[in-house]
Amino acid sequence: MSAHEDGYLGQMPVNTEIVVAPGPEGPHPEAVVDLSEAEVAAVDAAVAHYRRIRFASPTLDAHETLALREVGALADALDDLAAAGGHAVIRVGTDEAAALAEAARTYLRERDTESYQSPEERDRLAALGTLVDPLAELEDELRATARRLSAGSN
Repeated sequence: MSAHEDGYLGQMPVNTEIVVAPGPEGPHPEAVVDLSEAEVAAVDAAVAHYRRIRFASPTLDAHETLALREVGALADALDDLAAAGGHAVIRVGTDEAAALAEAARTYLRERDTESYQSPEERDRLAALGTLVDPLAELEDELRATARRLSAGSN
């Protein structure tokens, strides 16, 4: 089901689609999102920033350690895509979509200030500003799809 066909996410980046993927614990929803070069660079910077500040504690519990691994894997994939340049298609599950949304919110909250910002930083902030709400909506849609899948398997 395409998010655009569903009429749900009119602001989403181009070619956003929710798909159901098989997995070891059963089918689960994933989002396939086509991002522009500027959007890839922006989410890459936001996730890197989020990883640095969110997991800065010298001691992490088991849940935080797993979250760090997931965010680290997402950050590594985004680093590779940003280094390649151009637009990219990313595929994320619910947890990764949640991390993207939180990273965008955190970056905007902490970096969008009245002080001088380089043109590159202004570009990142502008791209994230247009992505933050659609990413949160995407996370919500993935969670709703997961609930429907779970209810259908019972």
